[in-house]
Amino acid sequence: MRYSSISRSAGLTLLELMIVIAIIGIAATIAAPSLQQLLKNNRVATQNNELIALITLAKSQAIRRNQDWQIEFVSNGFAWSANVRPPAGENVDPVDDAGCPEITGVIRCASLQGVSLTGPERLTFNNRGFLEQGPDNWGAEILTLEHRGCSGNRQAREIEVLPTGQVTSRTIACPSG
Repeated sequence: MRYSSISRSAGLTLLELMIVIAIIGIAATIAAPSLQQLLKNNRVATQNNELIALITLAKSQAIRRNQDWQIEFVSNGFAWSANVRPPAGENVDPVDDAGCPEITGVIRCASLQGVSLTGPERLTFNNRGFLEQGPDNWGAEILTLEHRGCSGNRQAREIEVLPTGQVTSRTIACPSG
């Protein structure tokens, strides 16, 4: 009588499965802080780009419509918003207002959380795209974006708006840390 040999299954043993799970757990533990830093960096970069776009919009509207336009910054401690407004008394086309229906007279806005904003309360651009400033202030306006848990070298940005209306941005060290 001939016995056929029973072949071993090609599956994983419990021990092999536990070793793979342990390796994945160790890798995840090592990668988690890096992922958190990456998410913070990206949040600040995204909000920096959004803010520059809104400033540029206010400047271009001032030139296009040949009158002063402003962008105002509002912070409630947890979030900030930037609202692009036409001159006082000018009616906004309802099509333009569709981006910010909750705020009358604002054509574009951004409300972003997790990043603090410091700087002036508003910027006003004249019909030539220049930054309107008081008689005591002829320098650039500086806006600083900082992630609430700022700890890395890319979690704070400085936006500089020159009197000519030119906007520049650069990464800075965390101001509060």
